[in-house]
Amino acid sequence: RLMTQARNQAEWGQLKRRSVTPERRLEYQREHRALVEALVERDAPHARELCLAHLAHVRQNMMGY
Repeated sequence: RLMTQARNQAEWGQLKRRSVTPERRLEYQREHRALVEALVERDAPHARELCLAHLAHVRQNMMGY
């Protein structure tokens, strides 16, 4: 719910438009697939690691840190 609220903010759209490229979209898709695979395998520690790494990757691309 919080993510949906954040995504509905105008600032989110501006950040996304400036930061998302076709190459990054493919990277994000690969990260999402790896995360789903870890969840299907019930590997919680690996899923957590992948999730945190993905969020850090998105933050770096959107915010620059």
